[in-house]
Amino acid sequence: MSTACTHIQADPDISGIGIRINIYVTTLLLALVPNIPPMAPLINALTANAGISGAALLITALIEAGKHQLPLYHAIFIIHSLLFFFGTEHITFCMVFSYDLVLLFDGFAMYVWATAPKFGPSSECNDQIKYIILFAIQSACNGWVA
Repeated sequence: MSTACTHIQADPDISGIGIRINIYVTTLLLALVPNIPPMAPLINALTANAGISGAALLITALIEAGKHQLPLYHAIFIIHSLLFFFGTEHITFCMVFSYDLVLLFDGFAMYVWATAPKFGPSSECNDQIKYIILFAIQSACNGWVA
């Protein structure tokens, strides 16, 4: 193993502390706040936050991937983060925009998984990114993992 593959560089635009706190707090509050009429404004604000954050993360991912600067590790982080954001949010101010974002996400996810072995700037390290699926460690580059 080369020394270049032993450390993944942090990318604060993708998985920084602010992004993570936003995901964790929004998830926690959406799980804890009861879905009753007096709480509807709070739930609407939380789901709007999830939708806007998810859209921003997707746009960041598309730009970084377009510049060939997004590593596979961060692309997978984005895919899993956006599964949360799009799973909790339906952007009510513009349904067409919401559907377009979901289609963009689906296309991005399919592209990442289809090109996983060669995705990103340090593709020689992609086979070292591991998933644990049903207690078995698998390479993220295995075709069936996607």
